[in-house]
Amino acid sequence: MTPQPDLPEAAHHDLDSMLSRKFGKEVANYFAGSPLNRVSFLRTDNKFLSAAVKHSSAKFILAKELAPLSKDPQTLYLTNYAEVKPIIGEEPYGKDEKELISSYNSSKIIPQLIFLGLDERQKEDVFSWNIYSGQPYFVLDITPKGEYKEVAEKLIADKEAAGLTFMGGRSHMSLPAGMAAIYGQGRALLTGMRGTRSAVAADSRRLVSMLATSGHVLLPTGRMSRVLSVARQKRSRQRELTA
Repeated sequence: MTPQPDLPEAAHHDLDSMLSRKFGKEVANYFAGSPLNRVSFLRTDNKFLSAAVKHSSAKFILAKELAPLSKDPQTLYLTNYAEVKPIIGEEPYGKDEKELISSYNSSKIIPQLIFLGLDERQKEDVFSWNIYSGQPYFVLDITPKGEYKEVAEKLIADKEAAGLTFMGGRSHMSLPAGMAAIYGQGRALLTGMRGTRSAVAADSRRLVSMLATSGHVLLPTGRMSRVLSVARQKRSRQRELTA
């Protein structure tokens, strides 16, 4: 039987308060104890993302159909920029949001690369940006598709030949709590972009995908649906006027 990992420590677990004296220390959920600083205010900065993704300390979780690549049930396989470069390209964050939107092409499938945050526990040879420093974490969907289908298939075949496997299922309770939370965050974002939990049209998923690939914060599904609905209505009226 696979041993169950300990729960993560809650934030500020060492601080004393009236609440903790009365009700005891806070308990952190297994998938909610991420050690990463998400630095969400930097997610729209493509220069920051470009520097982070190429840093030697950057780590990438690889997923196929949402299943993470792993060495064993307790250890995810974490790779570096050099190994994923054939899929994501030389400059995955080379364009800012304005350039991305102006060059948007709904027929082009973009690799799903998402910045998850910085692990500030790491102190040596880490990425630094202004006052923030740590080990950058990303999740990359390598499900074979589009222009990178063959490259992804080769990477998958090479890793499986080396004895690595993709862990299926949704509840990976064998992972250390911190890594489970990091993976849980990545899986949730990938799931949203795949459209498996909404009825948003395919063109909207590509737009969400494009913005998320640039590191931008996604709109909630309901709000995104309303935005796209208004946009479609405007296009329909324009077609009627020009008909």
